[in-house]
Amino acid sequence: MVAAFVPTFYLGIASFRSYHYSIEILRKQLQNFRLAETKCNCCTVGHVAPDGSSMSCDRKVVEQCICNWFGSIEEFEVFIVPLLRRTFENELGQHTFPYVYFLVVFCPVIWTGMDLSLGHRWGHWWMFQLTGFWLGIMPSVAKVGLYLSSFFCRPLPCRLCDMLLNLVIVLVLNLIWAAAIFIAAILNPKNPHRMKVAWVDELPKDMTIRAFLVLVAFCIPAVVLFFVPMVIRAVCSRLARLTRNSVQPSQLQVPKNGP
Repeated sequence: MVAAFVPTFYLGIASFRSYHYSIEILRKQLQNFRLAETKCNCCTVGHVAPDGSSMSCDRKVVEQCICNWFGSIEEFEVFIVPLLRRTFENELGQHTFPYVYFLVVFCPVIWTGMDLSLGHRWGHWWMFQLTGFWLGIMPSVAKVGLYLSSFFCRPLPCRLCDMLLNLVIVLVLNLIWAAAIFIAAILNPKNPHRMKVAWVDELPKDMTIRAFLVLVAFCIPAVVLFFVPMVIRAVCSRLARLTRNSVQPSQLQVPKNGP
């Protein structure tokens, strides 16, 4: 079953590596944005229309409007570059998707769990396990894949090495899947082929409790990958806001009383 994910994972990793590399190029271009270096179609074609007639220069019109609004081209660049960079980071700079997006994409998994749980002897086991896959394992695999495709987004000089890098990332994702399946197997007391683990044998044999433990174990990676960074960013943002709003006593100017 794990091997069946290789073609799908490979295509996804290759696509996202290309996407993140284009985002990285755009980020570098925005860092050195200059209006004089931008291209204008009318200037590119020599101000000659397809029918041979002359074209007005759009660049001159745009530059004149910018000077009217901002005072000069330099003032415009000072204003727009930080704004573009900040907007880019907020909209496209993040190399991941919100957790809710993954839940929507992978919701057929929970539908499968509902279907298997109806009328099945171990229905609650399947329901808890597939809920864990939906809430934890599948979003975590996608998150790790996005991280790795972003970190290794730069194409390698050798085409074969580039393909091997994609396969290595796919192997990492498959190992996460294999680990999840292994955890579910050793926690299933009804599995005759499960590996004997001492601390697992000390757990209650009740299927409902074991199924709940599988759900908790599957959700731990999602908590670490999604919610812990969210809390850290919120705390850092709060501290930065407090630092900006705080006024040092030495900066306070005490008005002098008149004679």
